[in-house]
Amino acid sequence: MTDTSTDGVLDRALRVVVRGSGYVGLPTAALFADAGFNVTAVDMKSKIVESVNGGVSTVNEPSLQERVSRNVRAGKLKAVLNSGTTLNQGDAIVISVQTPIDKNKKPNLSFLMNTLENVGKNLKKEMLVAICSTVLPRTMQEKIKPLLESLSGLKADTDFYLAYVPERIAPGKALKEKTLRKSELKCQYSQ
Repeated sequence: MTDTSTDGVLDRALRVVVRGSGYVGLPTAALFADAGFNVTAVDMKSKIVESVNGGVSTVNEPSLQERVSRNVRAGKLKAVLNSGTTLNQGDAIVISVQTPIDKNKKPNLSFLMNTLENVGKNLKKEMLVAICSTVLPRTMQEKIKPLLESLSGLKADTDFYLAYVPERIAPGKALKEKTLRKSELKCQYSQ
């Protein structure tokens, strides 16, 4: 794989798609937009899409409303209904869908697996797929990677990037805990 993804990060040309606009996904989308990236928030609920496109945050979190409004006005953030076309236009896809706990105290992965099917059918070379949803150990190797590879015909680490980003934030405090600073981002990718 080439180093074009790193270049896209440094010059903010990387097109970021965030799948899921809840208490993790929407702050993540707003932070990437604040850092200068063009971000598309994808959700399955039309009410959320309409609110975000109107510059209104659907998540109650300090300063998120201002960030969403500012980035929508600047053309850095938009929202769309779930669409394969949108996924195909991205360079990086951040998946942040719910994995609720079932009656046996195990994560229900149905939302994640449905999203991955859509992503896998639209995966292209050199795309980055980052899983931010909560999953059990070995889920990446035993379920996610094989599914994406079989649906796309591409190989992780050779044709596309696959990453797991553990969700470690408290609802309503994502921005306080995860604010991206341009100088920090540049340092991380210039090494």
